[in-house]
Amino acid sequence: MKRPTVESALEPTLDDLVNEGHDARDAGDHATARAKWREAWELLPEPKLKWDYYGQTITRDMAGLCIDTGRLDEAVIWIDRLNEAHTPHTTESRALVDSLLARLNERRAEEPTAHPGPGPGAGWDVRVPEPGVGEIEDELDDAVVAEVARQSAEADAFMERDAPGAAAAAYAAAIALLPQPYTQWEESLDLYVGLCDACLESAHFLEAEQAARIATRAPGGTGNGYVWLRLGDALRCQGRDDEAREAYLSAYMLAGRELFDGEDQAWAALEEAGIPSDGEPGSAAEHDLPAGDR
Repeated sequence: MKRPTVESALEPTLDDLVNEGHDARDAGDHATARAKWREAWELLPEPKLKWDYYGQTITRDMAGLCIDTGRLDEAVIWIDRLNEAHTPHTTESRALVDSLLARLNERRAEEPTAHPGPGPGAGWDVRVPEPGVGEIEDELDDAVVAEVARQSAEADAFMERDAPGAAAAAYAAAIALLPQPYTQWEESLDLYVGLCDACLESAHFLEAEQAARIATRAPGGTGNGYVWLRLGDALRCQGRDDEAREAYLSAYMLAGRELFDGEDQAWAALEEAGIPSDGEPGSAAEHDLPAGDR
């Protein structure tokens, strides 16, 4: 399939950035290579993956660099983009994508654990978007709704593929598309909960707590038992057992025993606090939520 080419006036700048990135990579200056290619990527007009050559070249180079430097979850993002940039595939492009996936899997096999202990893992840092100040609006633009949905679906797909770092980046990107304050929108609840899940999966427990607490401020968040369950997990994984039990109790009062099916550690924490295994929660209104989260 013949793809369109970018405007000729933009080609020299893109060529310079791509080539400077190659020179930096060959010299072992990975930070500069990454910066040059990311700058080229940002200059590429939307939709970035429709163009001939540049979308394919930048995604290939970024995927390879991320694998080489241990940014494995980010590599997943660039390989997915590369795959899309080459669709429909030729024999050569299919082989290229497959070879990068093989390199990625080999590098993952070299990691001592798929999910390191607390703190940044697998070469990436989690960013939890903080709600700020903005005008309260009645509804989102259709274009924003569509892009948020696309980013959210991409994040869900990364979680299914056991790439929580890539998922966290996609959830954060989707949140950042919302006008401030982020928590005025119904969409923010699922996005912050998804971000919390991704952080828990990758052992970024402080960031998981942050995302869960922000989720309680989204529409429907305070009354959502799953939010409190995951907040409890984030606190427990930090060794803050008393606070975790309070969050678990909130989850139990809101959603009952069924929410804890398959959540053995969370339920054990409640049993230690005297919650009977066959008991039924009282009214959520009768339960005082943890201080600071009302």
